[in-house]
Amino acid sequence: MKNWRLLGGAAALAIAVVLSVVPVVAADGSLTVGDFVKQIAHVKQLDAKDAVTAKASIEATGVRLPEIRLDKRLTQGDVAQISTAVGIPVTTSTPAAEFTPDQLGRFMSNFGPELGAPQASTNGTNNGADPRTKGKGKKKGLFKRSPSEPI
Repeated sequence: MKNWRLLGGAAALAIAVVLSVVPVVAADGSLTVGDFVKQIAHVKQLDAKDAVTAKASIEATGVRLPEIRLDKRLTQGDVAQISTAVGIPVTTSTPAAEFTPDQLGRFMSNFGPELGAPQASTNGTNNGADPRTKGKGKKKGLFKRSPSEPI
């Protein structure tokens, strides 16, 4: 029963990501570099009302985007450059090929969680790296040995 809920939640997330991509498609069915940059800013929960604002918002987080015209048609090479800049290293064998809205939907459903993932907490809590730590500050399964006790 719990697995069905997890599957349903994952399906709902995938549908939400795909539906959030739909409004950025131009009337002729092609995408621009600005559309892709806006989508990335939207997933990262940054200001994305237009392409220029979205690019500035992403760069304000410390990401250095490549110099690409925002009104240019989006190609696979552009996606590879921008994705690598935001921390998702991808490559393409056809950099001049157009990046379609279907490909954008698949890209965002696959890499969207990585783009919008919250940063790791640095408040000193244990991240579970030691398997003997059960989260309450006590390590189970260890006994104390005195330095003089033989091995």
